[in-house]
Amino acid sequence: MTLRLMMIRIGLKRSVANRYAFGFYLFGNLISIAVMFFLWQSVLRHRPSAVFAETITYLIFMQLLTAVFPKTSFAIHDDIRTGNIARLLLRPVPLLIHYFWESVGYSFGKLIFIGIPDVILLVVVRQSALAWQTLPLLVMAVMLGYVLYFELEAIIGLFSFYTYSIWGINTFKAAVLLAVSGNVFPVNFYPAAVKTIAQFLPFQYAFGAIGELLSQQQAADFWPTLFMQSLYIATLFGVYHLQLKIAIQRVVIQGG
Repeated sequence: MTLRLMMIRIGLKRSVANRYAFGFYLFGNLISIAVMFFLWQSVLRHRPSAVFAETITYLIFMQLLTAVFPKTSFAIHDDIRTGNIARLLLRPVPLLIHYFWESVGYSFGKLIFIGIPDVILLVVVRQSALAWQTLPLLVMAVMLGYVLYFELEAIIGLFSFYTYSIWGINTFKAAVLLAVSGNVFPVNFYPAAVKTIAQFLPFQYAFGAIGELLSQQQAADFWPTLFMQSLYIATLFGVYHLQLKIAIQRVVIQGG
């Protein structure tokens, strides 16, 4: 427990290391929400006000998750590029555990300094209260979505063993997220074919499927999403370890 708290503290300190960057990020976050508000207000001007409220609530929630969810791939890339990965591999703490708890601390810092305005806007815009019996299930879905996205980021980060930069891979990931995850465009507005494809991919269960649960009032509606999240987490965990085992063979330590 002490070791985990220490890694969380390191991640938290990293999150507040550049306060000016956080200020610009917060400002950009609020501008993005304002643009989404007026854009979707225009798009849905002929629809009932409840539809607009539900859509903007969904989009603010996605903005919150996008801001708070980890960017572990860049941390892994930096450690591999600088050679710091060799020191981390010699530690008794598994690599995945190290990055996970640091990411938790970093995300907690972003939630405090960036996510709170999103939470306030979410409460103000949402017209109906979330049923108390489904709130724990929503929190569980967010936590599982966090772990799922963390594993995706870790798998992408391991490609740094093969390439000097992962900017291209991350750009491709961002394009896939834009197309099928539902973190920018509500899943309900997807064409039927795209929506069907997205249901079989892990990206939606880190974002869009969680956002859809905001409007659910029955606990039974949560379990299919929670099951798919757990299934993908277990699958990606195996993929990560297989990829790490192969990637480690490419590590070359030069001494003098």
